[in-house]
Amino acid sequence: MNFQSVMPAATLDVSVIIVNYNTAHLLPEMWQCLQGAFDQLQVETIIVDNASRDDSISVIKSVCPDATLICNTTNVGFGRANNQALPHVNGRYVLLLNTDAFVSADTLTKTVAHMDNHPSVGVLGVKLVGRDGQMQPCCRYFPTPWNLFVAKSGLKRFLPAVQ
Repeated sequence: MNFQSVMPAATLDVSVIIVNYNTAHLLPEMWQCLQGAFDQLQVETIIVDNASRDDSISVIKSVCPDATLICNTTNVGFGRANNQALPHVNGRYVLLLNTDAFVSADTLTKTVAHMDNHPSVGVLGVKLVGRDGQMQPCCRYFPTPWNLFVAKSGLKRFLPAVQ
């Protein structure tokens, strides 16, 4: 059998999908950091607004004028909103980016290089670092008050089962 891709060859390096809900105050910094990470990459941005009640739409239109904007009339949730953007994707890779994530200048370049050099990799998660320089949990962790206390107090080394 001969399998061939039915998808047209991607012309862009990265398609960034951003789901927004009432985070107008975060959008300018998120957008500035994201644009600072484009480097020589060809990037498109798709923003899905989940029926925000703040001024997110006007901020998106003024701060992110090059982004494709999808406006929902109801909040359909994070997963479904990401799925709405997928038909608009033209990149070789897709980045799901939260509005409270501020991309470092070298993140996209390093990530694309890693994916290009490791074609067997299908999904990649990057290291999350907070503004305070501390590593942020990104998987197998639910940030309850107890878990946050254990992580911040140093008790985690004595309670390794707490996640």
